Amino acid sequence: MATKPTNTLYNHNSTAKPSVISKNLLSGDVKDEDCPWVQVGQLYLSVTITGENSWLPLVALLRSQGHKHFKVFSGRHGDIPNIVDRKGMTLNVFAKEHIDEDNRVRAKALKEFTDITVDIIDTQQSKTDQAKWLQEETQKHLKSNIPVIYAWCYSLFTMCEFSMPAVGDSLKLYEKVEYVNAQNTELNKTIAELVLTYFPWVLKG
Repeated sequence: MATKPTNTLYNHNSTAKPSVISKNLLSGDVKDEDCPWVQVGQLYLSVTITGENSWLPLVALLRSQGHKHFKVFSGRHGDIPNIVDRKGMTLNVFAKEHIDEDNRVRAKALKEFTDITVDIIDTQQSKTDQAKWLQEETQKHLKSNIPVIYAWCYSLFTMCEFSMPAVGDSLKLYEKVEYVNAQNTELNKTIAELVLTYFPWVLKG
């Protein structure tokens, strides 16, 4: 069955709020392919949770617009915000199985669209200073006018970080009021506000 191009692609200037988008999405019968995306230049970011096949409809849409080469960043989960320890390492997100999943989706994409190229980029190359590495690696491909897809949950919030206290369990931090408050603050910003805060380097080119 042919992949339908995504019909949920938000502009970087959108006043929609991720909290509302997530609520509306989860109120229905959600499939992987229903994941909404934000376009910031040629960088594509997920607004909500994602599934294994979430970026395939996005590739279908971009191919219909003339794009034939894609860089899919993989190998991690996404949090709101992402917990970073005192050494600059992002915690609780890296997962090799996501590389395997995205390689399976890549195989599907190449079988369906025989005229495209999809490269999977492993974000586990830099678990420390992840945001800095992502920015540098992403800019490299954007300068070549190649669309970049951050293929994990809540990738719109990838550059949003939360410092791990000197003492404590990072897994228990998700339940702490200061973390929950930070999460709610981010979710209730507009897409435009989030893009201006975390991805101005894409807008500036």
